[in-house]
Amino acid sequence: MYQLVMPLAGADLIQNSVTLGKIHGVALGNGTGIMGTVDLGKVVPEIVRGQRTASGQDDLVILANELGGRRLPFRKLRDLESGLAAIGRDLHTGYVLRYTPDQNDEGYHQIHVEVARADVTVRARPGYYLQ
Repeated sequence: MYQLVMPLAGADLIQNSVTLGKIHGVALGNGTGIMGTVDLGKVVPEIVRGQRTASGQDDLVILANELGGRRLPFRKLRDLESGLAAIGRDLHTGYVLRYTPDQNDEGYHQIHVEVARADVTVRARPGYYLQ
């Protein structure tokens, strides 16, 4: 499972949640300042979502990890193009390993994959349940 993720905390969120007043709207001691408001109802959920994602607690991060997937964040078009190219390389250079477990060995089983080459990346599910 590959995820191309564009963060929501960008220009659109700021434009829709921050309102600035006139530059001469507030007197601050020796000069002037800018009066502004922030819609915390829009900003706080995105901050929380970003923290959950960074800590690996976001639902999509958990799903990708459990499926041995990869998360590719992007903010600009060139980052999206690089992410798509990386997915293409993975799909054309990857291997699929298959294992048939003993049907009498129920429960959770960890998966550990090792390779003898130093210049490769191994991505695999952490394990599976057999019922």
